Amino acid sequence: MSFPIGIDLGGTKIAGVLVNSKNKVIAEIKMNTQRKNQSTGIDGIKAVIGQLLVESEVSPHKLTSIGLGVAGHVNVEQGIIIYCPNLPIKKLNVSSVLQKEYNIPVYIENDANAAAIGEKYFGVAMDNENFVCVTLGTGIGAGIFINGSVYRGSTGGAGELGHMILDFSPDAPLCGCGNRGCFEALASGTAVARKAKEIFATHPDSLISSGVEAEGEITARMVTKMAQKGNKVALKILKDAANIIGIGFANIVNLFNPEKIIVTGSLVEAEDLILKPAIKIMTQRAFSTNARVVKVVKSELNNKAGVLGATALGQIKL
Repeated sequence: MSFPIGIDLGGTKIAGVLVNSKNKVIAEIKMNTQRKNQSTGIDGIKAVIGQLLVESEVSPHKLTSIGLGVAGHVNVEQGIIIYCPNLPIKKLNVSSVLQKEYNIPVYIENDANAAAIGEKYFGVAMDNENFVCVTLGTGIGAGIFINGSVYRGSTGGAGELGHMILDFSPDAPLCGCGNRGCFEALASGTAVARKAKEIFATHPDSLISSGVEAEGEITARMVTKMAQKGNKVALKILKDAANIIGIGFANIVNLFNPEKIIVTGSLVEAEDLILKPAIKIMTQRAFSTNARVVKVVKSELNNKAGVLGATALGQIKL
């Protein structure tokens, strides 16, 4: 029986799962990411693998592959992490390092693509050949499947949906990438929290203040909770975000004509306030012939699409 391991290397957490040949999860673990240097990143991956082996009681010689989803730009063919915006890792041949340690094949992938692969092998895209998996969380990203294969672009940088420019005004919100008016700067969890902070800073006695008192800090999750309780300020913030997300979805529909858009991430928790209004906007703004066939659905993998997709990297043609 084969036992592949999947690792999701993020800016704050490293998640890992070990599955059997029937894709059943045998063990899973999550640890904080150590962000000191490249060595601590590798050490963290090794620690997760070691703990998975302990919990699963699987012997190391039975491992068949290691798949690694990385929040950054990667060279899939050479197994190199080129750059991680939220980690001190640059031009690291992680595949070579881990292959020497465990003597098994090691595959890497961008985390958004790994999430799309997870949906294809484990989730709601098993029967789909053309779909886009969109993450609406702290940031915004996308993994794209075209005719049954991951689309990476000419240099592996495709799918940077969050950096599609949707606001061309000179005072548009500044994005973490250094540009202004990016999708991510307008409608991500970070953007929702930023807007609430701006309102609170200029109007500390506004309706948003009650949430600050209850939660202690302003986050997208706090804004969502307040909106669900009927807070008018929070509702307006989410309405504006949903409108932008709907435009983003319309652009996806017009560009890729997908069968499905699969949505995951923390903002999807506010389905009635974010997802449903966004779908309505998408339907209004996309080409009608494309909009009629696409289905927008929530992921059913509970934010595990990326780490599960990493286990399948050895099964697909990279």
